[in-house]
Amino acid sequence: MIDLQALNPANLGSSATFGSLRAETDRLIQARASQEAQALFSVLQQLMPTEANHPLRAQYRPILQDLSLISLPSLEPDLILKLLDEYLISYLIHPAIDLTEQISQRLRTLTEPNRTALLRSINTRLKANSRSLSAGPLAVGGGRYAPATLANWLAEYRRSIPLGSPPETQTAFYQENPNWLALDSTQRTTLHRLFSLLELCEKSPQTDQGGNKVERMAVRDDQGQLRYFSHGRLSDFWQPGSEAGSGASSAPLTFMPSPRLVADEQARLEARSARQPVPVSFELPDDEAEIRQHEAQLDSFKVGGSHDINAIINGLIQKHNLRFPDPLLLKRFQSVAEARLKEIRNTIETRDILSRPLKIGGLGLAPELIQAMIDDLETAAQQIRDELPKPAPPPKTIPSPTPPPPHVPAPPPVPKPAPIPPLAPPPRSIPPPPSVRRPAILRPSPEPHRPVLEDIKGPTAPAPRLIGPVEELGSLTLADFRNLGDNDAAGSVRKIFSKITLLGQESFVKKAEGIKAWRQSPAYQLYLEQGSESLESGRDIREVARARQSKAQPSLTEAEFNAIIDLNKRLRF
Repeated sequence: MIDLQALNPANLGSSATFGSLRAETDRLIQARASQEAQALFSVLQQLMPTEANHPLRAQYRPILQDLSLISLPSLEPDLILKLLDEYLISYLIHPAIDLTEQISQRLRTLTEPNRTALLRSINTRLKANSRSLSAGPLAVGGGRYAPATLANWLAEYRRSIPLGSPPETQTAFYQENPNWLALDSTQRTTLHRLFSLLELCEKSPQTDQGGNKVERMAVRDDQGQLRYFSHGRLSDFWQPGSEAGSGASSAPLTFMPSPRLVADEQARLEARSARQPVPVSFELPDDEAEIRQHEAQLDSFKVGGSHDINAIINGLIQKHNLRFPDPLLLKRFQSVAEARLKEIRNTIETRDILSRPLKIGGLGLAPELIQAMIDDLETAAQQIRDELPKPAPPPKTIPSPTPPPPHVPAPPPVPKPAPIPPLAPPPRSIPPPPSVRRPAILRPSPEPHRPVLEDIKGPTAPAPRLIGPVEELGSLTLADFRNLGDNDAAGSVRKIFSKITLLGQESFVKKAEGIKAWRQSPAYQLYLEQGSESLESGRDIREVARARQSKAQPSLTEAEFNAIIDLNKRLRF
């Protein structure tokens, strides 16, 4: 944990403070700690210099963008829009956090008007964003090309996949669009996140009379009145011509069916009643016995004992103080709980329905409430399973002895015909073969105890593995870092910076991957470890290096540590 009270503009410039803040930011990313990230982000924002080109702002830019992305579910809508203007591409290419999911979490805590306003503002900013994602142009049809900006990519996506298109249209876009097929996997992932954010902004199909998008459905209450159900609340139903949102309850609507439909239905019912039923009588004693056997087996599987499904469900509702604003939601919860207790759904399916939003058939419960509910359901289901009677084994059938086969007398033997002696061929005089004298071969007798000579084989060298520049940056050890510059820290830093610059010339995404790989390398982790040790112990880097060397631990020299600090200042997205 970082002591926020100890942070001040004076110690922000030290390498130890920067390393500690970088490590704390990585911890918050892993824990998805939105509230802690918001507190640290607010303090750093206040301590940053006001000058836009100040070196300290450039150094802390990666930390600020990571902290702001983690804390999006806790920020105000105006600040979210400002951060999207500044860090949108960095948010989209972030390897650990999904931007759409972060914004969705914030939308769940907003009221309907504020949620609609935030989605509309994000949609407007996305379609006007002129930042480029890839270097190549975008083919827009008719032999024309446009810059590959985010706005042009969104226009290409919506032109190929209009609102309300079937899933086959989206599949065809990802399999056949030449602009999409020309991208690498990283660029496709980034654009897929951008398209998901666009779908989130445009997913609400219903609007009120003022043109504002809303998410609600018409239901009937206990008195049969039509009401609107939206985000867990019931509101009055308005009809065309009435004052939208006036709050006055309207009279129930009267639905008049078509006279033609009434006549067709009446004729169909009369034709059915005119048909005489065909008597069918047959006896299937074997089938009836089998049916009774199955019914007895099903009765053995019914929930027995003192467990009553409805009583268990009502006890859960009272224990967790559940209040549903609509009877439909109460019935939905009862169905979900009953399905789990009867082993119709498993734990994962039950958790999914409890956490799913209301508009797509879920209950939208809080995560801590869901966990407690799952624990209670599992306990009750286990108790029910323990009291179920074991099915009786099927009766053993003793096979009846098989009667021996009837005796069949053997047929009388058929006498064999006498053999006919073969005709002897006339004798021929065959001369004896000439004698052939073979030369004698003298083989040396084997010498006893003669040693066997074997080839001397050295250790098998591992097959070389080809790695790219990103993998090379991610695998840099302390020895590799020093060899890059022939034990010159400044030279090593220059080569690392040149590698990342070359990746940036290829694409912005490649540059981001290179920076991420460098920050995950063993050499950079050693830099963070030494910085944290210096901050915690209150000693400078020179003393920390001496202490580590005395313990035979790898350590950066003061010159190498300062060189990496300079490299971090030069690296920016």
